[in-house]
Amino acid sequence: MLYEKLHDLLLLYEERPVTVEATAPLATPIQLTGLTIPALERGEEVDLPLWVAILLSRFGVVRFKEDPFISQNQIFKVRTRERFGAPLSSLEPDFHTRLAVALRYHELSALSDQRLRRIAKQIIMSFRLQKICHSITLPIDEEQLSAMEVELVKQLRDAVASWHKFWDEMFQVGEQ
Repeated sequence: MLYEKLHDLLLLYEERPVTVEATAPLATPIQLTGLTIPALERGEEVDLPLWVAILLSRFGVVRFKEDPFISQNQIFKVRTRERFGAPLSSLEPDFHTRLAVALRYHELSALSDQRLRRIAKQIIMSFRLQKICHSITLPIDEEQLSAMEVELVKQLRDAVASWHKFWDEMFQVGEQ
């Protein structure tokens, strides 16, 4: 269930519009199911779903007005903060989705370096998860969490509540 929700969040992120600038003319519109990419003149700006913009940028047709991917510098900052910092620090709401998109589309040249991949994985699978698990029974400021982490917290809290309910029932039966 959590796995599907995380994929849903990723798909929603990939569908969000981003502004791109045409670096080469696109002579005729491109028709996709439910989407038309307009004809473009060099220098013209247009909003496109992120996944479309990524594909067009690979062919040199457009360039992003603002980089939608996570940078090497951001990865190092988050790692340092998570490894040595406070119990649970704030993350940008789209941190995990930006990282996932960069990994999915092989767009982040910095992450082609295995060391950086290991560091990014460490942030997600070790530091943040451990801190979230340690604070799951405490009030958590959801503004400190990414959208994916909010889903994780909901699922973990449901699991902990079910665990408590089961054992409360077992101990009540044992007292009778």
